Amino acid sequence: MFRVASAVLCVVAVQILHLALQMPQMQAAWGWVLEVPSGRGFTCKEGSNIGPEQNFACTVAPDSNMEFDVSSTSVVCYKTATPDATFKPTNGMCINMGHPPNRTDNDSAIKWSSVPTCTRGGASSAPMAATFGTGFAMSLLCV
Repeated sequence: MFRVASAVLCVVAVQILHLALQMPQMQAAWGWVLEVPSGRGFTCKEGSNIGPEQNFACTVAPDSNMEFDVSSTSVVCYKTATPDATFKPTNGMCINMGHPPNRTDNDSAIKWSSVPTCTRGGASSAPMAATFGTGFAMSLLCV
């Protein structure tokens, strides 16, 4: 009985301490979700936001009369110092949302593993900018 009460008291104390001090090490420092842009010629079969619940995978579902060079893409993480070395966000230290101001622990970013290139009616089209998630832009080839 005392062990249960002690455990509950400890959990409550940690929560109160957390709220009182706003300790950043007890908060999640990542946001591993990318929003699939609308009006770009495709959607993801998994939904409009791709992240941990979808195992970071996007199965490309072309709009009618559109074709893409890839059938899937996924959310990957990279360290900003080494952008060519990507990994699945859960397979490393992917901290892409820093702690409160004046902390420099935000050393990662997320992006799509490959950029879908689309064609309409069999002809490749000119590039246009598409925003994929917060602050991450890439080009899609589609009109």
